[in-house]
Amino acid sequence: MFRLQEILHLDSHETIVCMFRGHAFRMVSRVIPLMIALMALFLFVFPLFSLGGIGIGIFFLLFFIDIFFLLRMVCNWLGTYYVLTNRRLLCIQRTGFFKKQVHEILLENITELSYITKGFIQTLFHFGNVRLALITTRGEFFIFDIGKPQAILDILSRQAAAVRKRKPPQTLQGALRPHDSRQEDIAEEIPPAVLPIQPIEKESNNF
Repeated sequence: MFRLQEILHLDSHETIVCMFRGHAFRMVSRVIPLMIALMALFLFVFPLFSLGGIGIGIFFLLFFIDIFFLLRMVCNWLGTYYVLTNRRLLCIQRTGFFKKQVHEILLENITELSYITKGFIQTLFHFGNVRLALITTRGEFFIFDIGKPQAILDILSRQAAAVRKRKPPQTLQGALRPHDSRQEDIAEEIPPAVLPIQPIEKESNNF
């Protein structure tokens, strides 16, 4: 845990609430076709080896290509995870052996949370997609194929509500003013009172 805090560069008052990653079915569904292709390749090992050096070269070329994509798929799944702290949500996404993307979402900028479970597979294995509506130029952010999305949504909702009580959300124009300054805003918007017009007395001419 301390190693993770050093990697994420957490503040002194920031603590990790939980960590989660995509459902294992997402990785398995992509690994199975590669495993089938690898097993099918060994069925042709004798015909390929009978061709001599060319057949052996083709076999090892296809073998290493399959192993490369297999390891890349597993590495991407293991290297993609989400870290929720008491201030923000960090989304670490690995899309290759040497490529990693990190998204930071401040909890006070989350305005709405929802999730969707679609199809027989997601319903059977209890995973789905979580949607975060944000007060930023991005507008929204999706967390795909997360196990137990209802539990993740509840945790995010509680943490976001706790942060909003301590700090107002950041908008495109700046931070919103706290609720207790609303009376001052209303007072500033009221125009100054208009003085009543005194009736003009006509002078009477005495003849």
